[in-house]
Amino acid sequence: MATRHNGQWREANFSVAVLSAQRPVNMVSPAEIGFWARIGLIEESCTPAACQGKAGTHTMMQPKIYIAATTGSTGSTSAMLHLELDSNVYGWFLEASDRQVSAGFFMLENFYAHCPPVLYRSVADDVYGDWIRDHPPGNDLMRCPVPDCVVHELERLQSKLAHDWLYFDGEPCSAVESAAYHQHGMDRRAANIRSRKLNRLVRDNGGRHHWTTGFDQNVLDYLQKYARIERCVLVRQ
Repeated sequence: MATRHNGQWREANFSVAVLSAQRPVNMVSPAEIGFWARIGLIEESCTPAACQGKAGTHTMMQPKIYIAATTGSTGSTSAMLHLELDSNVYGWFLEASDRQVSAGFFMLENFYAHCPPVLYRSVADDVYGDWIRDHPPGNDLMRCPVPDCVVHELERLQSKLAHDWLYFDGEPCSAVESAAYHQHGMDRRAANIRSRKLNRLVRDNGGRHHWTTGFDQNVLDYLQKYARIERCVLVRQ
């Protein structure tokens, strides 16, 4: 996959180590172990030493995923993943039209709490870059508000989702994918769903959709209502 950052295309690293989240045990911090235990990925008694000898350093986190391709002149390709920790939601989104791709990471603070949620979003498609508060609206840039033990996992999940499901116009595979899209009678966008995944999408009058068990439509609705996506548009050359 290639992503756009600061006006340049950069190749994402899809090495086996990144995709499987395998790292030397001594590089797994106590904070990460605590985070994985809290969301039920490992036993609470698990420690870096206890993880030694297992397949990888931990069980891979399974995010909730939504993928869609809508048709027509205003159609688009959409992708989103999210995961929950306590009352907060962390995730990544992408929206692609014919000539533009908007993408970024987000955090919904207190989304499942009995108080108004706060939406934070990365200014660019870079979880480690500047962030901004989208709702209630704010204009001051800030550091990434996502906890360190979550942010690395979030980046890994985004890379895997993009690698497994998406390709960008102009990539080496574009010619083959374009032919497959023509056979399916689908319009191509600046970012598209890989043709081998199209049979996993459910058809309806507006296009094709796929979602995993546990996906929260309320998260998508809130993001579409309040995220100032036009402020993180990446223009395809």
